[in-house]
Amino acid sequence: MSTQAVSVREIHQRTDLDKSKVSRACDRLEAEGLLRKTISAQDRRLVELELTPAGRDLMGRLIPLAQDFQARLLDGIGEDAAVFQSVLARIMKELK
Repeated sequence: MSTQAVSVREIHQRTDLDKSKVSRACDRLEAEGLLRKTISAQDRRLVELELTPAGRDLMGRLIPLAQDFQARLLDGIGEDAAVFQSVLARIMKELK
């Protein structure tokens, strides 16, 4: 898991989620003490986001759960899992 700070803009670009939704989610995570916001030293227009120790701890617990869920989902698809992943990747590429 990366500990490098990212911006709302980068999250928006990586996930194709609406910037305002990303910002609201970041506000909630900050209020919960899971995220820290700082003004970028290189570009004062950007807010850098970084997980707090509590946020990294939560991610450390969530990632294995997500990986397990994905593995069970792909197991359930069976021999067509590779085709499913390929089609899903193409769909995601087209949406961007």
